[in-house]
Amino acid sequence: MGKIRDYLNDNLKKEGGHIGYSIRPSKRGNGYGNIMLNELLKKAKQKHIDKVLITCEDYNTPSRSVIENNKGRLLDINDHKCRYWVDNSDL
Repeated sequence: MGKIRDYLNDNLKKEGGHIGYSIRPSKRGNGYGNIMLNELLKKAKQKHIDKVLITCEDYNTPSRSVIENNKGRLLDINDHKCRYWVDNSDL
């Protein structure tokens, strides 16, 4: 499951971001996260969201890897929340 938020309020800027997605536990580790995030970034691009914020927990190594594999650059870590920006303008 995945979703795109067209705009961010103050809370979503801290936790949530533009894109949220989830992979069924029994299907994790099969590359679906990379595929899903890549497709969601394409949809965000169609919505003219050129700078995409994505967040995850700092201990969630698989999610952090998926975000980083999709050009995510770590902005900061606060209260165990990682905030990544993806420059979507070149996709």
